[in-house]
Amino acid sequence: MRQIIHGELYDSNFNNLNQLVSDFSSAYRFAFCRFQKDNLSFGECRNKTKLKYPSLNTRQVSDAVMQAQGLYSRVKDRKVVFGGKKNQDKLVKKEISNQEWKDLRDRQIYARGDKTKRGNPNIRLLNKNGDFYLRITVGNRKFVEYKLFIPAKFEKRLLLYLVWGMLIMFG
Repeated sequence: MRQIIHGELYDSNFNNLNQLVSDFSSAYRFAFCRFQKDNLSFGECRNKTKLKYPSLNTRQVSDAVMQAQGLYSRVKDRKVVFGGKKNQDKLVKKEISNQEWKDLRDRQIYARGDKTKRGNPNIRLLNKNGDFYLRITVGNRKFVEYKLFIPAKFEKRLLLYLVWGMLIMFG
């Protein structure tokens, strides 16, 4: 069952997180193109993606490749516009800037959970004396914690679903 819980992150500096999201999104697009154009297996695609994106850890690369493989299995050889066709049209008409286009295109990251690792190793929810934080892996064994605001009505539900994957969308 899919649960959607909205929250907000607070911090004075999101540079590390923005770079991670940009790298993850780029790896996702790269992997999709490898499935579509090169017809690679999962392992071959993961290896090529890891070489191209050394800033991502192995699990982050695997998550990006897994998402790309899922998208490829749904669309096969149809044309895919990352960021949306309407937004691409706005870019062509100069209604949005190139940076706005990139912000719309690079605004999510996915991390799957693992019961054997007590939840999600790349995006871990922490409860510190009733305050929630997201501890996000932003490099090899480099972590950043962001204060997380969750409305009170979602707190119990959030604690129930810590083990499974998280898709974080920005914007």
